Amino acid sequence: MTPSLATYIALPGTTAEAMEHWHDVFGGDLHILRCGDMDLQGMPFKPDPQAVAHSTPTTPLPSSPRSVPTRPCPGRAR
Repeated sequence: MTPSLATYIALPGTTAEAMEHWHDVFGGDLHILRCGDMDLQGMPFKPDPQAVAHSTPTTPLPSSPRSVPTRPCPGRAR
């Protein structure tokens, strides 16, 4: 059985940028579904068509924390 992690995070208008950043860090596949790509008839409000409705990053999980590549954090001394 392959381990997986499903986490739901709501970001204030920065979801696409955040997901693209983590995709750059971890690689794998990234699928972003925007509100404009969906049939939203019956919604009580009209969301921005560019707003992210759902995103799915998919990457193989490492077998050990030691196998995760690390990068220095900007502005943080090691």
